[in-house]
Amino acid sequence: MNLENPKNTNPEYKGENVLISEDFTHLHPGSKLVFKFQMGDSEDYDMGSFYIDRSSYSILSESVGVDGRNLIGKALKDQSFGNDNTFSYNTLTEIIRSILIGANISPYKILIETHQ
Repeated sequence: MNLENPKNTNPEYKGENVLISEDFTHLHPGSKLVFKFQMGDSEDYDMGSFYIDRSSYSILSESVGVDGRNLIGKALKDQSFGNDNTFSYNTLTEIIRSILIGANISPYKILIETHQ
């Protein structure tokens, strides 16, 4: 995603740009970026939170490229199924059960309900 990096007009902030400047950034890896939506005088509506993985920019540029992920992506960032796992054609509930058991979750703690 690309974010605007406008010139800073507030003298209380350090640097020339708002998001990233020569000596300051709000976009450190691991930082939480919250998106909100507002229309007219309405309340803010949360649109989602994302965690920054990396940002690409040049000093004093007008925009910043950002890569990130949502909360589930952050939790699963370094997880892997490994190379030895295959899931044959089966019902979805059995595939999910196999994945959870493979993650060392006790079968007694797994409850998968389906509604038809």
